[in-house]
Amino acid sequence: MPRPYLDRKYWLNDAHIRKALVKRLCNTASSKKIKIFEEVGLFHGYSRIDVLKIDSKLHGFEIKSDNDSLRRLDEQIRIYNQVFDTVTIVVGYRHVYGVLREIPEHWGVILAEKAGPKNIQLIDLKTPGFNSKKRVDALIKLLWRSEAAALLAKISPKPQKMKATKLEIYKKIISIKSSKWISDRIVKILKTRESWRAD
Repeated sequence: MPRPYLDRKYWLNDAHIRKALVKRLCNTASSKKIKIFEEVGLFHGYSRIDVLKIDSKLHGFEIKSDNDSLRRLDEQIRIYNQVFDTVTIVVGYRHVYGVLREIPEHWGVILAEKAGPKNIQLIDLKTPGFNSKKRVDALIKLLWRSEAAALLAKISPKPQKMKATKLEIYKKIISIKSSKWISDRIVKILKTRESWRAD
């Protein structure tokens, strides 16, 4: 019986898994409009999530290929839990057992395996649950300054300082609106983007 986590001929790299994942997300999308972004910067570039799917919620997908390590996983868990409604980790055979031991209960797990020379199969091992740890002060940092300033101009009864910093704008929005309102509005704003860039 072959043991794929030991035999390198079964290993998959990031590019292999990413291509299969994005294809799956596009193929399984419902008729409602979705957006899929890759290499999404969080906390103004401090961290990145490999793939982000946006429909009515934010779904983060982190890839751990057989060539990767799990050294950064603890820090990624801390960051992703502040931002996304659901998180799924997509993993090769080498790390599947380590990932299952380390991830939070609400994270999902997808196993990527070779199903042929040019075919990769994605197997759902664990369905993601809703993340109750999301924080609006972290989520709002997904907005570019121009987006946040435009949003604030619509909801604030007073004119804002032209030179206000991003953090000042974020704090003002949070002081005016509820977390749910801000979260819903951020999803709508992000779905209008054509690309993702550092602010």
